[in-house]
Amino acid sequence: MTFEQLVEKLKGMSHDALCVVKCSFVKAGTLDKDGNVDVNLVWTTMEKHGLLRPEIKTKFTECLESAGKILNCDDAEQHAYCFRDVFNF
Repeated sequence: MTFEQLVEKLKGMSHDALCVVKCSFVKAGTLDKDGNVDVNLVWTTMEKHGLLRPEIKTKFTECLESAGKILNCDDAEQHAYCFRDVFNF
């Protein structure tokens, strides 16, 4: 899935879109078996692909850290909001 496809999926915030978010974390290796998101790895991965600007690092990191664990698709909702707020969609 491309970044653009992820953005499109998140616009509706349906259950399926939240599952895409959860699966994206798993596929990227940023979600451990206990549902913890490795915020630093998320940042590093997205920065490597040119998706994040340094000026939003603090806001994005704090948002992900406060979003909690992802144990099921619905738990990914707050994480999706972090992406929405950062990318303004």
